Amino acid sequence: MKMNYPVLDGDPQQEKIDDAYGPLFGLPMSFLIARDGRICQKHLGLPAMKDGKEPDQKTVKDIFEAEIKALL
Repeated sequence: MKMNYPVLDGDPQQEKIDDAYGPLFGLPMSFLIARDGRICQKHLGLPAMKDGKEPDQKTVKDIFEAEIKALL
């Protein structure tokens, strides 16, 4: 995916993640975390599409990258 930021597969570490960031209410759950540890954004599930269709992998990547760039 050529991402230049860390990605955590939290499934095997569920309890530690719940302690640090609160309970996860579903998967996928995404957090954008600032360098100081502050949670800037949370996403439950995939981003909603305007046409009601399920987003493809490239669309999801583009949406998350745009949100990350906006925080920089």
